[in-house]
Amino acid sequence: FLGLSGMPRWYSDYPDVYACWHLMSCFGSMISFIGTLYFIFIVLEAFLVKRVVVFMSKLSISIDWLMSYPMSEHSFYEVPKIS
Repeated sequence: FLGLSGMPRWYSDYPDVYACWHLMSCFGSMISFIGTLYFIFIVLEAFLVKRVVVFMSKLSISIDWLMSYPMSEHSFYEVPKIS
């Protein structure tokens, strides 16, 4: 809304009319910054801690896990039935 009202982005001093929008813009950028820091923390923590996997949700009954990789071209003439 600030840009649509004609206010450039990098003003250090702005008219009082834009104070509410400037505050909302600062608040939104702080939320984005904190979210980015939290994401980096989660990724680093996942790489450093190396926890044991308790539950593996891989379903070995699906056709994806029954096929060998890389798949050959045109493996089946019809869709195989999984029982």
